[in-house]
Amino acid sequence: MEGGPLPGGWLGKHWACHQLDRTAIGELILFVDADTRHTPDMLLDSVSALLAERADLVTAFPREEVVTWGERLLVPVIGFGIFTFIPIRLVQRLRLAALSVNIGQFMLFHRATYETVGGYEAVRAEIVDDMVLGRRIISSGLEWRLLDRVAMRWL
Repeated sequence: MEGGPLPGGWLGKHWACHQLDRTAIGELILFVDADTRHTPDMLLDSVSALLAERADLVTAFPREEVVTWGERLLVPVIGFGIFTFIPIRLVQRLRLAALSVNIGQFMLFHRATYETVGGYEAVRAEIVDDMVLGRRIISSGLEWRLLDRVAMRWL
């Protein structure tokens, strides 16, 4: 697909994702980053989690390609910090939008959910688009789940 010119007020990645979601067909929309690697069962596991948990969005820490020494040190600490210091189940139960965790490298939406929160059009100028989309999910009364990066098991 050849993308259109970047309109004013849009960040490049967001414009690309918006154009892709407009051409996608199907009930589910999955956004993944190009520098992530997934197990052969990733799609089955994530869709199963989405359905089993009756979630509107499933997000995850996928395996990320790390190249530099700094990335090798920092990337594992991010997930560890989130799982250590943010009570994920409590955030989900109490719908604490300010503490939502949404990983832009892996976001699986029901199309209707994605459209309800405005998709990338609603976050077109947001640098932390993933966090804002997560907050919009919770603020809309919708359900999200965070998956473990290694096993793709929901938490």
